[in-house]
Amino acid sequence: MRLRHALDLADARRVAEAAAAFATDRDWPVCVAVVDDAGCPLIVLRLDEASPAAFEGALGKARTAALTGVDSAKVEAMAAQRPTILSIPRIAVEGGLVLIWEGQRVGAIGVSGRPPSEDSAVAEAGRAVFDSITSQ
Repeated sequence: MRLRHALDLADARRVAEAAAAFATDRDWPVCVAVVDDAGCPLIVLRLDEASPAAFEGALGKARTAALTGVDSAKVEAMAAQRPTILSIPRIAVEGGLVLIWEGQRVGAIGVSGRPPSEDSAVAEAGRAVFDSITSQ
């Protein structure tokens, strides 16, 4: 038997709210999704004026990172080399970041609603809070 770490709702909320605050400071209407290691949503925030389509994008990016164990930008690069990787539902665009604690994948954050580099910056703000939580 082995023990596994799990992302709880309180920490998922802190990650999502940090990302949302970063986006709000820049007046970027985005959707932020934080999922567990199985890609199941823990919290989704759709900021005012964010496109309804951003919901699916954020969730898809988060699920891609959680289920593959790598950031969605890396999946995008992998798809350029091996397009068949996209035969499994994935969103291979920047903005999904895996959350790892003590070598274990515990979840991911996904952001959608802006150009990919800005989505990724918002997600990085959330992951920075995750990193500060797990370093305590």
